[in-house]
Amino acid sequence: PHLAHALESTSYAAVRRLFQVGGRLAGDGDRVKRPDLAKTLKAWAKSAGEDLHAGPGARSLVAAARGEGGTLAEADLVAYTPVSRAPLVGRYGDLTLVTMGPPSSGGVVLLQALAVLEGYDLESLGHNSSAYVHLVTEVLQHAYADRAHHLGDPDHVEVPVDRLLAPERIEAIRRAIWPARTFPPDHYGPLIAPPRDAGTQHISAVDRDGMSVALTTTINTSFGSDVVDPRTSIVLNNEMDDFAAAPGTPNAYGLVGDEQNAIAPGKRPLSSMTPTVVLDADGKVLMSIGASGGSTIISAVLQVLLDVVVFDMDPQEAVAAPRFHHQWQPSTLWLEPGFPLDVQRALESIGHTVTVRPGFSSVQLVVRAGEGRYEGGADPRKGRWPAREASR
Repeated sequence: PHLAHALESTSYAAVRRLFQVGGRLAGDGDRVKRPDLAKTLKAWAKSAGEDLHAGPGARSLVAAARGEGGTLAEADLVAYTPVSRAPLVGRYGDLTLVTMGPPSSGGVVLLQALAVLEGYDLESLGHNSSAYVHLVTEVLQHAYADRAHHLGDPDHVEVPVDRLLAPERIEAIRRAIWPARTFPPDHYGPLIAPPRDAGTQHISAVDRDGMSVALTTTINTSFGSDVVDPRTSIVLNNEMDDFAAAPGTPNAYGLVGDEQNAIAPGKRPLSSMTPTVVLDADGKVLMSIGASGGSTIISAVLQVLLDVVVFDMDPQEAVAAPRFHHQWQPSTLWLEPGFPLDVQRALESIGHTVTVRPGFSSVQLVVRAGEGRYEGGADPRKGRWPAREASR
């Protein structure tokens, strides 16, 4: 349903031509075949990646970008190389979290939020009660403010991950949280300026031996730049939007940043991707989790993880539960439909500006449900379902 809605909403003819079935625009439930993309992937595999790095495929991508006024050059593709980075590792109780570090912001924000929340009895607050929503919201505001001011590509700027996750910073955030009051944005960090997921997908998988993968891919918004290379059938991304084009200027998801995430040659933009593997006290995989949803990815992964670990929900129950989101700027607390009116009113009474809006994110996870048995949870917000529930 999500892709069908996105197709109906786009006015770009090149994108609409990619998703045709019997001479009409594909709809919900249709199977779309893309033989040109299949040829591209075969050529890429046969050439060990060189076709899209410095071969005919690369030249075709450059021509498509330049045909729409872009400045992409063949030298850019030749110079690009993937970077393998060590994951971030953190703790929550007796669990170990293995997640993604900068230039993704997801892991830092997730680990900081969990470290702060570990100092509270969340279960006693009650799932999605006004007190619980307020507490997590306050933590998120501090974490997203730190994100905006300190995170970027570690190959180009100094990123103080250790300081952001240090006990001193965690305790400072706890001291700044009031149980029955929220504050203007400058309480959480110096203001930068007054200030939708679509092209992101996540896969979580665990095999019968307990080996796990959490994989998030993205072209940013629904169809990236809305530019399609007709030869390769590749949709070009618009990841430049993930940079802070100008300090304080919000991107497509309303996120702001400063010079840490400014555009520079060869620099990778800050993202919100949060692929995470959770290990139990014995070091065995307990959970593989991640999401799509732009800036809401981090808050969604945090909430679903807590739903399983703290509130003992099964995976499908956890992903289906109503969620909320706050990213510091804009100063708005978003609630999904499904929260009782008294919760909304209680939050407004302590100063929150509340907006009710549907489905901000889509979480996928796999959780160990017993020895050698795993259960999946697929977010209904995008009309998904688990590929398979596995056991030995």
